[in-house]
Amino acid sequence: MNYYACPICRSPCRTISPEGFQKVDCPRCGTYKIGHTPLALLEAQDIPKEIRWNISSYIHSLKEYTLKAETIEDLKEVHPPRVSERAESLLHHLTRQYPVPGTKIKIHPGNMIYIFEVLSKQEEPEYIESLKVPLEIFYEYLPILSAGWITSLKELIFFLTEYLTSDLGYLEKRENNEYFISARGWDYVQNTQKANDSNSIFVAMSFSSDLEDFYLNLVEKGIKKAGYDPIRVDRTEHVNRIDDEIIALIKRSKMVVADFTEQKNGVYFEAGFGLGLGIPIIWMCRHDDLKRVHFDTRQYNTIELGSRRL
Repeated sequence: MNYYACPICRSPCRTISPEGFQKVDCPRCGTYKIGHTPLALLEAQDIPKEIRWNISSYIHSLKEYTLKAETIEDLKEVHPPRVSERAESLLHHLTRQYPVPGTKIKIHPGNMIYIFEVLSKQEEPEYIESLKVPLEIFYEYLPILSAGWITSLKELIFFLTEYLTSDLGYLEKRENNEYFISARGWDYVQNTQKANDSNSIFVAMSFSSDLEDFYLNLVEKGIKKAGYDPIRVDRTEHVNRIDDEIIALIKRSKMVVADFTEQKNGVYFEAGFGLGLGIPIIWMCRHDDLKRVHFDTRQYNTIELGSRRL
């Protein structure tokens, strides 16, 4: 068997293109691109496996990431989200990996113990040659670990058996370590996913008066011309807490238009929340503010805007 070690998480993986930008198909990181310079930097650095796994889960959540040399130090500072967010991410992943209701999710204890033994040896230079199971086993189980930011067998048991099954009832456990997504779990996932039939587009941007003409003459007008309803929380009547209202509006939206001009933290939160729900994001920023955009969003195609004076 031809195994390769993922440059980021060191898991067994497949490489797709050997020249220029190397495209890596990793069961834990997902599919991403990496150039020669960042590849050399990763190989030269002694990065602890726990940090590599955090980077892996982060990149897995972004889809089709391009790793650049200048982002490596920032990526090393990535930390796992809250337990509730990890559980939600894991549940959403399970519905994608097992999309037919009633499908059993088989977590074979022997395979999991072996995989965690392998993961514990990733820092050994020759570990990749000692693997004894088909590569497909890693592609079945490692995406589950990545989705939940899981780093140990104890954590996996906690999320599957205790949190998602006993506490929330989103999974059902039956004999022989078989799990099923419950009706309650399917309802929760479907209620938090994007509303495909929605006609609303949520607009996340600074509410500065300097950008008012830009919103009215370009964003709002463009959305309406396309046949959709622009939704901005400061222009919506409600009696809820503002953060609850934002979350509810995003969940009901077909997509999110995110303008990062003036670098408002709320815009990053709203874009990230929509991204986590699988809602398409349109990324925008004024050209003279583009360099200040946080590294998390640099891999996305961002529309570079000129002067706001229209």
